[in-house]
Amino acid sequence: MKSFQRLGTLQEHIDKAGNLDSNSKVLEIIKTIYGFKNVAYLGVNLPKITSVEPYVINTYRDEWAEIYREKDYVLFDPVIHQSVKSILPVDWVDMHDGTRKIENFFAESILFGVGNHGVTIPIRGRWGELALFSLSIDETNKAWKLLLREFLSEFNMIAYHVHEMTMRTHNLGVTDVHLSPREIEVLKWTANGKTVLDVAEILGITPHTVRHYIECARFRLTALNKSHAVARALALNLIPPPD
Repeated sequence: MKSFQRLGTLQEHIDKAGNLDSNSKVLEIIKTIYGFKNVAYLGVNLPKITSVEPYVINTYRDEWAEIYREKDYVLFDPVIHQSVKSILPVDWVDMHDGTRKIENFFAESILFGVGNHGVTIPIRGRWGELALFSLSIDETNKAWKLLLREFLSEFNMIAYHVHEMTMRTHNLGVTDVHLSPREIEVLKWTANGKTVLDVAEILGITPHTVRHYIECARFRLTALNKSHAVARALALNLIPPPD
């Protein structure tokens, strides 16, 4: 299945989601489409709904969730502690520090079916919200590196799709972002993997003008960078899925 087909299938289910159960089903669909072992979304700071405790939906086994709570793993879970400080995806491999406490934590997570490899994508929204989107799998080190290299940009887009779904189903914030026709064209071609020079040639404008439109779109979308702008535009249905 090609990228645009995967994202298109996923978007259909996201558009229909409207409550906790349907949001959870979306994670199961992501898990199936990409062959992951688990998918998780953790709302750390969401308006109105995380004032008491985080907002959590995931596909983990109940036993792991119970042990995680009982042992207060959140107090030293290296993935969460690094992700809340980062704007870039966190590869779980980099969180192994050799200490007994951390290595036992990862060993126990594998024992309860979490997966031996994973990535967590921090999501920082336009209203100051913070969420973490995680994907995990059982793979060899080599296969995992190849998977990340090929699909990480797609995983980033999915993370923001899921975040926008969560915000929408809880009536949090608004999504009345408006882009100019030229901004939409530039982001659409960028989403299809075209470089600034490619887009300039396709649209018959200068590379400087392309960069200007990207920056304008980034500002309107309150995005951190070009990739973030593309992900948000896709999540808000402002541009079509990549071909």
